[in-house]
Amino acid sequence: MDVTQAGAAEGDGPWLVAFNVLNPTGDPVDLVDAWLPHARFNAVAQKLDGLTLAGGESTRLAFTATYDEPPGTAAENAFVIIRLRWRGGAWRHLTRMTVTSGSRGEPSATVETVSCHRVGFSTD
Repeated sequence: MDVTQAGAAEGDGPWLVAFNVLNPTGDPVDLVDAWLPHARFNAVAQKLDGLTLAGGESTRLAFTATYDEPPGTAAENAFVIIRLRWRGGAWRHLTRMTVTSGSRGEPSATVETVSCHRVGFSTD
């Protein structure tokens, strides 16, 4: 999945923050839920049951996010986490971001890394 912030955050806190989500695979992906778990940039999980993205298809996920940082402040290791079903398995997709406050304190997310792990995966 490719996840990027979709334009500027709206409001003045809590913020309406949207992310474009693209399925770059050739297989359909069923999105289950998504959330922003960071202590300084967070939004509760939202159920996405029934949202299927065909290969190459995209959607926009919008969150009401808390973020109360002065302009210029950066919050590292923020995530958009999406639970999904793909090829018969349950997966957790993590997009790690740095979130920086704009001139009004609005959050602006820059993607740092992306990973996807099968739910229940263990190296033990």
